[in-house]
Amino acid sequence: MKRTDIIEKLRAFPYGKDEYWLITGGAMVLYGIRAETHDIDLGCTPEMADRLESEGYLCKTAPDGNRCFKIGGDIEVFENWLCGSAVNVDGIPVISIEGLVEMKRALGRDKDIKDIRLIEDFLRRTERAREIIGKTVCGKIDRPAGSRHPEYADMIYPVNYGYVSDVTGGDGEEQDVYVLGTDAPIPDFEGKVIAVYRRFDDVEDKWIVSLGGTDYTDEEILKAIDFQEKYFDGELLR
Repeated sequence: MKRTDIIEKLRAFPYGKDEYWLITGGAMVLYGIRAETHDIDLGCTPEMADRLESEGYLCKTAPDGNRCFKIGGDIEVFENWLCGSAVNVDGIPVISIEGLVEMKRALGRDKDIKDIRLIEDFLRRTERAREIIGKTVCGKIDRPAGSRHPEYADMIYPVNYGYVSDVTGGDGEEQDVYVLGTDAPIPDFEGKVIAVYRRFDDVEDKWIVSLGGTDYTDEEILKAIDFQEKYFDGELLR
């Protein structure tokens, strides 16, 4: 279950967003820490638990007295299960990242320890993305505007696409960049990083570089890179 699947299901969920919050693997997917999860775990208020029980959902009681419900084949709801606080992510109430780490530490299973490492890597990646915005970088263009993708012949690059040769991206190769500011193909570039596009379902962020340092709106940037990023799920960091 990917990020868009979770959002779609919860937007159609017939309970108030002040009554439940997304936890565990689903929360990691919504934050972009993990690409997918096999089901959706939710925490809920006692009032929502009362309602679920009155509606006839199968109920189990945990040793601490809180109730657990199964809704359909892929949603489990746990009464009062929340560490820290919940925040809004794309209209969905989600346990905070700090609370998620606390929850994973309390569970303490091998998979939870691995998840904590993923969360820590995600936070470092986010910090790195924030730090590069506003910096001037230079590099080479290996896929100039008007060229075709080396593997997908139907994909034509409307912008120049290249790399910063002295920076390693998340995939272990040179850091990829989209270069805005000219429609003509160019061999190399120098410009300011004005945004970072973080893919939720990939290991590497894409830097958005402006040749003249001109700023662009989110909509302008997303439109310019949509030819390729429409195949991925992600967000623009400014």
